[in-house]
This record gives sequence, structure tokens and C-alpha cells, in this order.
Amino acid sequence: MFFFGIYLNILVVFLGGSIALLVFSKIRRLREIRERSYSKGLDYFLLTFGILWISVAIRNLFFVLRYPEWDRWFWAWVTGPLTYFHILPLFFFFGWAFFKDRRGLNLAFKGFFSLAIILAVAFLFLFGFETVATEWGTKHDANPYTDAVFTFAVYLPILILVICFLVQRFMIWGKTHALFDRQMFGFAIGFLVYALIAVLDGLALVVGYGLILVRIAGTLLPSLIFYYYVTEEMK
Repeated sequence: MFFFGIYLNILVVFLGGSIALLVFSKIRRLREIRERSYSKGLDYFLLTFGILWISVAIRNLFFVLRYPEWDRWFWAWVTGPLTYFHILPLFFFFGWAFFKDRRGLNLAFKGFFSLAIILAVAFLFLFGFETVATEWGTKHDANPYTDAVFTFAVYLPILILVICFLVQRFMIWGKTHALFDRQMFGFAIGFLVYALIAVLDGLALVVGYGLILVRIAGTLLPSLIFYYYVTEEMK
């Protein structure tokens, strides 16, 4: 049972990460055919999101193979930093969404949140993390300083931005009924699903098979929602 839970976890997150990379590849091919007007932040979010979850699969595989020190090293230098850096493209997307016609504000917005993420990762390197092993895989908990920066300077702002973007795009789409505005509303739904499920996963609010269900939803749903709305114009 011990290994079954971990293998199931590895399989789910690897597939989820791989699908995110496939959707990223699809968007890049569509951009080669015709330039899309929405920010490339969406593309690179999917890229880093996919790499993050594949790295989770790799580090858990190290643990299964009885190399716990490799698991910790891989989280410290790859998965851990990616946990924070993969959110950065979202801030670039929202910088475009809210401030695309105000260059100074756009730069300040992206600069502030870039520094916040860099600070969270710097605290991770300085103050370390703790590891807990379960039958479903290993969990690495960052130090309180990293958690505080991430929660108040990264996660809560991104959640507020997602909700504002969702409301804004719903209202605009309701007025225009344009395909582009429908796509933007669809992207907002994908971002909201990602943000809400991330809480359940990150805070370990569910365990066992519940964790597997959360990871299936958290890794697959956002990518599939983005794919649906990206390719909607081709239908």
C-alpha cells in the first residue's frame, strides 16, 4: 500500500505536467500561424506549471528508489524554487490585462511581484524547509518567512487579481459577446480553478485518495480549460 500510493501520486502529477506542456506547445504553434492578442504570460505559465509537476514526479521517484537525500536536494534546487517562480508569468499576464496601456504602472506591477517571488525563494535558501514522508509521497514545508512572503505578497494578491479579472471579463463579454472576450472569461475560470485547488494541495487540507483527486483536478482542469478556450476559435 505504501508504494501504491506514491506510484499513483507520481503517475497523476507526471500526466498532469505533461498535459500542461502539450497545451503550451499547442498555443505556441497557434501563435506561429497567427499572432494572438492575449499575453504570452499564459503560455509561459503553462510551461512552468508543467515543469513544476513533472519535477514533483521526479523527486517522489527518487524517494521510492530509496534516495531520500536526492529528493530533498531536488526540492531544494528545482521543485521548491519552481513552486514560487511558476506563478511569475501570471503576474505578467495580469500586468497586460490591467495595465497594457500604462507602461509605467505595468513595469512597476511586474517589478514588485517579481521581487516578492525572488524574496520568497531567497528566504527558502536561507532558512530551509522541513520534510515529512507519507505513503502518498514526501511533503516539504517551507520556513515561516518564505510562507509569510508567499501568502501575503504573492498568493493573496494573485487570488484578488483572478477574481477581479473574472468579474471584469464576465461583464465585458456580457456586453460584447465577442469571441476574444469569451476567451478571456474562460482563461479567468481556469486561473480561479488553479488558485482555489492550489490551497487544498499546498495546505494539505486533504490526504490519501482525496489528495490524488485534488491533484487530478489541480493539474488537469486548468490546462484543459485553457486548451478549450485557446482552440475555441478553430471550431
